[in-house]
Amino acid sequence: MPSTNLSIRIDSQLKKEAEEIFADFGMNLSSAFVCFARQTVREQRLPFTPSRLVQNRETLEAMEEIRRLRKDQKGKRYAKFSDLLSEVREEMDDEP
Repeated sequence: MPSTNLSIRIDSQLKKEAEEIFADFGMNLSSAFVCFARQTVREQRLPFTPSRLVQNRETLEAMEEIRRLRKDQKGKRYAKFSDLLSEVREEMDDEP
């Protein structure tokens, strides 16, 4: 099937954040959009329910903390959830 080019405008920060997420799935922005378009055509509807999600300050702070931890720890991973809990407990015991 022949392909065609598509040009869209998107906020640069949104594009950057979306590219980071899609990269975690092994996709670039173009392949993610094709996936979205195919599912839309297959289901004959948007493949998600649009909503007005307003995040509160606590949620935004938690999201920022996760971003900071990812950057600081360079993607540190745990073999088991219990290993993560042990580390968190140790850090909590060290606090005054």
